[in-house]
Amino acid sequence: MSMNQVVLIGNGFDLAHGLKTSYSDFILWYFKEVATLFNQSGFYEDPLVSIHQIYQRRHFNEASFYKLSEVLKYLSNEEIDFRYISEFFRTIVSRNIKYNWVDIEYLYYQELLRHFKIIEKPGISETRIDDFKTTLKQINNCLDNLSKSLVNYLSTISVGSNIKLDTIQEHFTNIEKEQLKTKGSILLLNFNYTSVADLYFMHSSHKNVYKKIDIHGSISDKSNPIIFGYGDDMEPNFQKLVNFNDNEIMLHMKSINYFKTLNYNSLMSYLESDGFVVNIMGHSCGLSDRLLLNRIFEHTNCRKIKIFYHQIDIERNDYTNKTIEIFRHFKNIVIAQERIVSFPNSKPLVPIRIPVLEPLVDVN
Repeated sequence: MSMNQVVLIGNGFDLAHGLKTSYSDFILWYFKEVATLFNQSGFYEDPLVSIHQIYQRRHFNEASFYKLSEVLKYLSNEEIDFRYISEFFRTIVSRNIKYNWVDIEYLYYQELLRHFKIIEKPGISETRIDDFKTTLKQINNCLDNLSKSLVNYLSTISVGSNIKLDTIQEHFTNIEKEQLKTKGSILLLNFNYTSVADLYFMHSSHKNVYKKIDIHGSISDKSNPIIFGYGDDMEPNFQKLVNFNDNEIMLHMKSINYFKTLNYNSLMSYLESDGFVVNIMGHSCGLSDRLLLNRIFEHTNCRKIKIFYHQIDIERNDYTNKTIEIFRHFKNIVIAQERIVSFPNSKPLVPIRIPVLEPLVDVN
């Protein structure tokens, strides 16, 4: 019986190659762009922020700002009138500054729920409901504009063959060997919008056994638009949102946006075709992809789940945290325990090289 290999590619995969593809990197880039454009004319406005010159402004040198807090400090001085047009965007930026990272998709869903729970209360007035609908449109408008800006940002990042890593190539070589033994195929399920994963199969001598699905779209393929939103239909409040009589609340739910292409159908057909082993490379396995990950992990054809964990340093890694995240996608914990490969049998995506100390030489 053949056995397929499914490789989940997440943003940690791109980050491992030295690419600045995190949401924090994107937000910093956005504000640098905004500050540069403002500096040219003394005025800038888009659906997210508004900036006006009050007094003679200081010159903005993009190269001298390395942190988001530094750019915001420049924009917030007394010579400049800087305002957030989108309150949701203000929340995103504040969270990013406080924790030095932000999950925009998860925060989006939490923001929807926060406002929705207000109008859930008995006896709420029609005026408050109308206010919620207005707020809902504003939040979605913010996400739409962030999505467009994210595509523009990722388009500036160069993906060359020189960034390939030998250690990751070794992982793919081993997966190919397993595929040859079992006569199956290899599916690259790419959750990223970039093409970094292509580097590992486009020139492979076993290229013909690979299939690839850019499940959330691609910045280089207009027929496969990017999906930017939330995907946890198992969350207890999700059905309440579905039942709310306003389509606006569902516009950025991944379960709806998967209908825009055949990617989801192709994935389900592949999973049904034969037994498969899941290989996780750089995917956080967070709740924003729970819809899809639950269907993969609990599928009757899923045999094992291998974690290529992030090695933080010689002593620390994210294997346990990743295991916890994976557990959240299971309704049946017994199945999870049977399928997740234990730590001793797992490998880091990119291992930390332990320095070899030179032996001390006695000079006497």
